[in-house]
Amino acid sequence: MKCIYEEIENLPGSCRKVFSMSFVKGMSNKEVAEALQITNQSVRSSKHRAVKLLRIAILNRDIIVTNFIYCCVLAWLS
Repeated sequence: MKCIYEEIENLPGSCRKVFSMSFVKGMSNKEVAEALQITNQSVRSSKHRAVKLLRIAILNRDIIVTNFIYCCVLAWLS
Protein backbone atom coordinates (compact mmCIF):
# COMPACT_ATOMS: atom_id res chain seq x y z
CA MET A 1 0.00 0.00 0.00
CA LYS A 2 2.86 2.36 0.73
CA CYS A 3 3.92 2.36 -2.92
CA ILE A 4 0.40 3.38 -3.97
CA TYR A 5 0.47 6.40 -1.66
CA GLU A 6 3.92 7.32 -2.96
CA GLU A 7 2.71 7.13 -6.55
CA ILE A 8 -0.35 9.24 -5.73
CA GLU A 9 2.01 11.91 -4.37
CA ASN A 10 3.97 11.72 -7.64
CA LEU A 11 0.93 12.48 -9.80
CA PRO A 12 0.87 15.86 -11.57
CA GLY A 13 -0.77 18.57 -9.42
CA SER A 14 -4.20 18.71 -11.03
CA CYS A 15 -4.50 14.92 -11.32
CA ARG A 16 -3.41 14.47 -7.71
CA LYS A 17 -5.92 17.03 -6.47
CA VAL A 18 -8.85 15.57 -8.47
CA PHE A 19 -7.86 12.00 -7.53
CA SER A 20 -7.66 12.89 -3.85
CA MET A 21 -10.99 14.70 -3.83
CA SER A 22 -12.73 11.94 -5.79
CA PHE A 23 -11.30 8.74 -4.42
CA VAL A 24 -9.98 9.68 -0.98
CA LYS A 25 -12.62 12.19 0.12
CA GLY A 26 -15.42 10.53 -1.86
CA MET A 27 -16.61 13.66 -3.63
CA SER A 28 -18.71 13.37 -6.78
CA ASN A 29 -17.50 14.69 -10.13
CA LYS A 30 -19.92 17.59 -9.82
CA GLU A 31 -18.66 18.48 -6.32
CA VAL A 32 -15.03 18.35 -7.46
CA ALA A 33 -15.79 20.45 -10.52
CA GLU A 34 -17.53 23.09 -8.42
CA ALA A 35 -14.79 23.14 -5.78
CA LEU A 36 -12.02 23.52 -8.36
CA GLN A 37 -14.08 25.66 -10.74
CA ILE A 38 -13.51 23.35 -13.68
CA THR A 39 -15.86 21.38 -15.93
CA ASN A 40 -17.17 17.89 -15.27
CA GLN A 41 -15.30 16.74 -18.38
CA SER A 42 -12.04 18.08 -16.91
CA VAL A 43 -12.70 16.12 -13.74
CA ARG A 44 -13.36 12.93 -15.70
CA SER A 45 -10.26 13.47 -17.84
CA SER A 46 -8.08 14.10 -14.78
CA LYS A 47 -9.41 11.00 -13.02
CA HIS A 48 -8.82 8.88 -16.13
CA ARG A 49 -5.28 10.24 -16.49
CA ALA A 50 -4.53 9.71 -12.78
CA VAL A 51 -5.69 6.09 -12.85
CA LYS A 52 -3.74 5.44 -16.03
CA LEU A 53 -0.55 6.95 -14.57
CA LEU A 54 -0.99 5.00 -11.32
CA ARG A 55 -1.56 1.75 -13.19
CA ILE A 56 1.63 2.28 -15.23
CA ALA A 57 3.70 3.29 -12.18
CA ILE A 58 2.55 0.34 -10.09
CA LEU A 59 3.06 -2.07 -12.97
CA ASN A 60 6.60 -0.73 -13.43
CA ARG A 61 7.30 -1.20 -9.73
CA ASP A 62 6.00 -4.76 -9.88
CA ILE A 63 8.24 -5.50 -12.87
CA ILE A 64 11.28 -4.09 -11.06
CA VAL A 65 10.53 -6.09 -7.91
CA THR A 66 9.87 -9.26 -9.91
CA ASN A 67 13.13 -8.84 -11.84
CA PHE A 68 15.02 -8.24 -8.59
CA ILE A 69 13.57 -11.38 -7.00
CA TYR A 70 14.34 -13.39 -10.15
CA CYS A 71 17.96 -12.21 -10.10
CA CYS A 72 18.27 -13.04 -6.40
CA VAL A 73 16.90 -16.53 -6.99
CA LEU A 74 19.27 -17.07 -9.92
CA ALA A 75 22.21 -15.92 -7.83
CA TRP A 76 21.12 -18.17 -4.95
CA LEU A 77 20.77 -21.18 -7.27
CA SER A 78 24.17 -20.76 -8.88
